[in-house]
Amino acid sequence: MPRVAVVPGALASAWVYRRELAHVGAAYTKALTAVSVVGGGVSAGLLVLPASSFEIAVPWLLVFATVTLASGRHLSRALSNALGRSVDLS
Repeated sequence: MPRVAVVPGALASAWVYRRELAHVGAAYTKALTAVSVVGGGVSAGLLVLPASSFEIAVPWLLVFATVTLASGRHLSRALSNALGRSVDLS
């Protein structure tokens, strides 16, 4: 189980960056937690599907990730404007 090996690094990273994480705010923390739980549930659901279903889903997941990373700043700016919040994306 190689994933267990990354736990100490993740905990250390969270501890080191705790001051930056504290400034997220309660509303954002709840939203991020909800998105993380949904994403984890979807990922767990993919693991119980047959391999052929997973092979079909992987290209679409890669497209989604690529589009999200490529347009992340624009999407964040548009969402912030729609919600009437200011965001610094420098």
